Amino acid sequence: MSELEKVQLGFIGAGNMAQAMAFGFVKTGLVTADRVMASAPSDKNLVKWQEKGMKTTNVNSEVMKDCNMVFLACKPYQLGDVLAEVKSEVTKDKLLVSVIAGMDIKFIEDNIGKECRVIRVMPSTPCLVLAGVSSYCGNSLVTDLDKQLVELFLSKVGMCFEIQERLMNAAAICCGAVPAFLFSAVDALADGSVMVGMQRDIAIKIAANNLIGAGKMILETGLHPGQLKDNICSPNGATIRGIHALEKGGFRDCLISGIEAGVKRAESMSKD
Repeated sequence: MSELEKVQLGFIGAGNMAQAMAFGFVKTGLVTADRVMASAPSDKNLVKWQEKGMKTTNVNSEVMKDCNMVFLACKPYQLGDVLAEVKSEVTKDKLLVSVIAGMDIKFIEDNIGKECRVIRVMPSTPCLVLAGVSSYCGNSLVTDLDKQLVELFLSKVGMCFEIQERLMNAAAICCGAVPAFLFSAVDALADGSVMVGMQRDIAIKIAANNLIGAGKMILETGLHPGQLKDNICSPNGATIRGIHALEKGGFRDCLISGIEAGVKRAESMSKD
């Protein structure tokens, strides 16, 4: 039996990020639904898991007991209580994978109170459609096989990068939060298109597909995004007029500030 075939996936916390990852993993065929288990305090967030044939429970320690690769996906302020509840079930054969923004590996190690293998991951919800972006790092007990396993899962639902833990709060925003920024941009672009006469459903599709196309051009051409922008801006044309209006509104400054504000908040979460 391969290492992949031995994996029993657990999710402590069953919200949007956990769903995006778990449902994405199953969609790829890496695991079957019956090898996935999730816990939540109430059944509200577990209905979708049950509909997909996944196991569910209201007891977090049951997930830790029955699974060997356990994703910690609760709210940051809940993590201390969750670890106190499950630590008796943590053994050397368990790989803990935290997807909780702002909470470092040391916090998990200290609250488990014994040696444990911990990998910290910052994913994004587009994992659900196999287009996520994730970063990860691990503690000294994590093996090369552990990393390979995590990379296998994350790369099947998008792309992933191993980084230093000091950059994980930045990754929480650059990976995890940026889709929210882009969803807002698509919504605003659709509003603008409606304002000039486009139908709402068509406007959303145009904006979303332009987002996909622009991303693919950056990745596949290797050209700097500024160069790709310049290639569209004809002298005294409509595009450069639109760019000018965006710059007057502080478009790029707002995006930079959004990243900075998000990272500062991620850094403060462990103190809450």
